[in-house]
Amino acid sequence: MTYTNDYRLGRRAFHDNRDESPAFVPALAVVLILSASVYILNARFHIRPAQLVELSLYTLYGVIAAVALVWYFSTRRNRRES
Repeated sequence: MTYTNDYRLGRRAFHDNRDESPAFVPALAVVLILSASVYILNARFHIRPAQLVELSLYTLYGVIAAVALVWYFSTRRNRRES
């Protein structure tokens, strides 16, 4: 008679696989940097939250425009040939 848990042995791969996601550390770093920058801008430079929202929207629009320009110039040859 064995005293091992068959359920535990059947799920060995699940229990032994404790690797963390490699994307967790960069995501945590981004969140911490953004949180620190919002705190510094708000508490130390006295920028109002409405101004922070406006700044983040301008940044978002700039990133979208840059991505659109890269996409436009990278697919221009294929669009001309079609």
